[in-house]
Amino acid sequence: MLELHDETVIYCGVPVDVAIELGHRLYKTAIFSGDAVWNAVDLHLEEFNISGFYDFPTSAYRESLAEIKSLVGLRFDRVPEMDAFITAMREGDDLQ
Repeated sequence: MLELHDETVIYCGVPVDVAIELGHRLYKTAIFSGDAVWNAVDLHLEEFNISGFYDFPTSAYRESLAEIKSLVGLRFDRVPEMDAFITAMREGDDLQ
C-alpha cells in the first residue's frame, strides 16, 4: 500500500525481496519504479506493480528549487513568492 502526497491510497503488487527491504523503511518517502496503469480519462493511477525503489533525497526543497532554476533559466525570476507558488501548485490553484 502506498499513500500518495494527495493522500490517495494505492495498493501495489511487490516482489517479496523488495517488500522485505521496504519493511525497514516504513513511513519514509521513497521513489518507486515499476509498471503502472493510468486512467486515460482522468489520469489517475489505477494500478502499480513495484519492481524497485530508492530512498528519496533529503536535500532541502530550496536546494532542489535552485537546481531546477539552473535548468530552466530565468522562468523562476518572474515568480515573486516561491513558497506561495509551490503551495498553489500543490492545491491545484490557477498559476498566473
